[in-house]
Amino acid sequence: MGTAELSEIAAAKDLQVAVAESLTAGLLASAIGSGAGAREWFRGGSRRLPDRREERDPRGR
Repeated sequence: MGTAELSEIAAAKDLQVAVAESLTAGLLASAIGSGAGAREWFRGGSRRLPDRREERDPRGR
């Protein structure tokens, strides 16, 4: 599905769209938000990048 199709569906059904990302680091929100008419239905996104501390052994090592 491309942004044009997503835009048509969102407008036809009066939907609001938002995204949550991690590995894509905002690329999905950027792609969706650049589509024609996105300001009418796209509410943005949030991204969470892993904290280096989470890469440690769960026992704290």
